[in-house]
Amino acid sequence: MEQIVFKEDDKFVYISIPQRLYSKEAVLNCLYWKLNELKIRFSFYSEKEFQVSIDLKSLSLQQKENLKDTFSNDLLDYELREIVHRETKNIRELIIAKAFANGALDDL
Repeated sequence: MEQIVFKEDDKFVYISIPQRLYSKEAVLNCLYWKLNELKIRFSFYSEKEFQVSIDLKSLSLQQKENLKDTFSNDLLDYELREIVHRETKNIRELIIAKAFANGALDDL
């Protein structure tokens, strides 16, 4: 079973994220909102997973304890946002097209 894996050494917390479960966009969005509080490195570890490294110096004890729960939940949140965005793209485009078409057709 593929899952997010957390490992730690004396300098970094390493997070391995399966590409099969989470898109690059979802991972990057999740990381973006953590940049102001954490020192983060992102890379493609292999064809199957992303690797995120978080500098332990940028983590407080409380952040370190909550990292697994909050990161996993945030990542799931952003993945679901990506899915909703993809699935509603056509509807949004139709609404925008109709909004502009109504104004143009009123003049005829």
